[in-house]
Amino acid sequence: MKDKDNIVAGMYLDLLKVQKEIESVSKDATNPFFKSGYATLGATIESCKDILNKNNFIVLQPLQSDSDGVYVCTTLIHTTGGKIESKMRINQKEQNNPQAQGSAITYARRYSLQSILCMNAEDDDGNSTTQTKNKPCQHLKTTDKQATGGINKGKWYKVCDNCKKPIGEVERQLPKL
Repeated sequence: MKDKDNIVAGMYLDLLKVQKEIESVSKDATNPFFKSGYATLGATIESCKDILNKNNFIVLQPLQSDSDGVYVCTTLIHTTGGKIESKMRINQKEQNNPQAQGSAITYARRYSLQSILCMNAEDDDGNSTTQTKNKPCQHLKTTDKQATGGINKGKWYKVCDNCKKPIGEVERQLPKL
């Protein structure tokens, strides 16, 4: 029994190191329908995988199914043999639609990985929740940002530096060489 306690203790010490080192995930894509930024699965994996590996963890996200549905099973496996698992059920809007299924799987992978590691997205929309209804953001300072994921990959948007919301699409010309 003592060996098992040592395995668990070593695994949790390494997980603590991981959580101390992981920073907020950058919101690297824009959802123009909801006018909000979000962290893609790629950004989420990029911000934690090397840190996990350096601290003796691998991460797996296989699909599993049972009579209740299909799940993403996010598993952190430690070099001692210990593991931590979390399941997230996949809820897709349209049945028999591979695109909807892929989107639902990506969504479940992104949020289950962020959840098991206690990660948050950059600013986590904190500015929008501190805005009062009487004083909406005036979008006084903006920055041009390029969407790096989703259906709008490559498009440029003006993003408010205060509330982090996209304000509108921007026409950008590539520099001539």
